[in-house]
Amino acid sequence: MIAECAIEPEVMAYWRHFQSLHEDFGVKQARLICQFPSKWRKIVIERAGVLVQEGKNTELQRTKMIELMSSARFRKKLIPAGNLRIFNGEQTWLGNACNTANPFDLILKSAPGSDGNTLCADELIKSDPPFRRTAQNWILRQPEKLIEAASSILRNSRELMLVEPNFRADEPRFVLTLIHLFQKMEDWGLQLPVIELHTRKVRSEREFFYPGNREALFFQSLNQHIPSRCRLQVYHWGDLPNGGKLHPRFILTDIGGMHFDYGLDQSENEQTLVSTLEDEITDSLLRDLRGGAPDRHEMTIGG
Repeated sequence: MIAECAIEPEVMAYWRHFQSLHEDFGVKQARLICQFPSKWRKIVIERAGVLVQEGKNTELQRTKMIELMSSARFRKKLIPAGNLRIFNGEQTWLGNACNTANPFDLILKSAPGSDGNTLCADELIKSDPPFRRTAQNWILRQPEKLIEAASSILRNSRELMLVEPNFRADEPRFVLTLIHLFQKMEDWGLQLPVIELHTRKVRSEREFFYPGNREALFFQSLNQHIPSRCRLQVYHWGDLPNGGKLHPRFILTDIGGMHFDYGLDQSENEQTLVSTLEDEITDSLLRDLRGGAPDRHEMTIGG
């Protein structure tokens, strides 16, 4: 759902391209920039300096570029290229970008001519695919589909919070999604010391919350599946600090977040509407849910 894009440093080093493109990337825009090669940002800045000497950028433009590229907001637009996107210094940038083991969803190059997902920056029409992306999509409520929709942020996260108000460890429709996430983390080589899960104590006024019983169910269903050296931190909420109830479903990470309309559970023949979030919304949710509240119970599984 979120495109992983390669932008040739020669493209981004020109102020006219940088100014046009930098707001088109981020989780909300459903496009992330792969740092390809690994020192991509440094190469862009250095090349921008050469273009100042050639009279194609101004020093003021380069200064502004450095300021923007050094910001926390810009860094959230970037992800590592990963082990399957090795850069060979003996080949051209474009040759490398077009021949990775893990193909890019979009390649922006400086050379003329566009073909498939490889576009020339000077010929770019943003309203046309493959550049055009949607911040919302219908996703089948199957564990592999739900996790795949968020894979670009999950694979590159250092912090992970799941919000599923109706989660119950004795209901396979929820447990299967979490187990699939744990399996994918192992496949990706993603090591997180902690994963947070936020849910409600009760789903109706007729239900009662028994912490010991709830913890035993989590341990029985999930303990053996949690990745090594990782713990699942579960928070059961009553009322939120503002008096409201935990309701929307989210996957939240340090680089961005996504909203799942009907939940992170399995329902084979149904879909859920998935939307990317503004960075400010993600940051506020992370902050608020980690702020604590008197009416919240915490338990730890695994680790």
